[in-house]
Amino acid sequence: MRSVMLMNAKGGCGKTTLATNIATWYADEGLKVALADFDPQKSSLDWLEARQDYAGIPDIQAIDATDEPIKTKKGTDLLIMDAPAGTHGKAINKMLAGHTWSGTARPSIIRSSQPLSKSYW
Repeated sequence: MRSVMLMNAKGGCGKTTLATNIATWYADEGLKVALADFDPQKSSLDWLEARQDYAGIPDIQAIDATDEPIKTKKGTDLLIMDAPAGTHGKAINKMLAGHTWSGTARPSIIRSSQPLSKSYW
């Protein structure tokens, strides 16, 4: 299972928007996706709940990670983690427990025009 965490010290910069859109894109591509929301506002979870009213949308497992450890369903291909603003120190270690971590990279025009293909996962 691959894990992707969206994290930034600043609030309102689009972490939840990116998390929900990435989760949806890969679910639409046929991957089994889980979305873990670490933010006490639970905006990702609210978004997942609101989309249940629509027919024909792929399933995305909702995980409330504010108080409990992450437990994905068997066979999950991709875990998207939505971190709250201002996360630092020991809180990061707690969120990443059991997951591989990779440092941030600056976006570039070349990379932003080439989305990751399904074969990457």
